[in-house]
Amino acid sequence: QDWVKENVAPFVPATNILAISVGSEILSTGNKVLISQLVPAMQNLHTALVGASLDKQIKVSTPHSLGILSASEPPSIGRFRRGYDRVILKPLLNFLRTTGAPFMINPYPYFGYTDKTLNYAL
Repeated sequence: QDWVKENVAPFVPATNILAISVGSEILSTGNKVLISQLVPAMQNLHTALVGASLDKQIKVSTPHSLGILSASEPPSIGRFRRGYDRVILKPLLNFLRTTGAPFMINPYPYFGYTDKTLNYAL
């Protein structure tokens, strides 16, 4: 709660803060301790936003890499990697749904074009 009071609340409404990211691509680190603390950290931050009456305006999420997908092309066959699907992502997705927060992903489109040798491709 102190973090929200000191680092978020003083800047609202002058700054239009829509979301706070808890880490970035935490699942890709492979750090089991860090991964296990991700959703609880997001819940704690959301609780602090509720206490400051900012939870309707500011959502809590975490961005993921495309590596959490076993397939993504075409998008209609997109699936989460086994092991992430129920154990890790289910509580995360439940939290996002309950709080109305977005699911965030870092697509890095640049890497899809690095093998192109045409001067205009990049």
